Amino acid sequence: MKRNKSAEIRNYLFRTGRVTSLQAFTMFGVTRLASLVHKWRSMGHKITTEIAYENGVSYAIYRYQRPLTPSAPLDPPCPPHAQT
Repeated sequence: MKRNKSAEIRNYLFRTGRVTSLQAFTMFGVTRLASLVHKWRSMGHKITTEIAYENGVSYAIYRYQRPLTPSAPLDPPCPPHAQT
């Protein structure tokens, strides 16, 4: 079964610890990364934003802060999809 883009980018962020909008777009076709990060934060995930500057352009680097408890799952399950 194919996973949705939100789950793919979330797992990438949790696995690598960081992601930028350019990475999200080129690797997963995700254009609204900030919206997804807002959603994940509201679910309780600790994600920080670092603003970087390169060649006069600013961009956000989102960093995932792993839980300190060893029993916390790295990849929490996705909520079930509503039946239409």
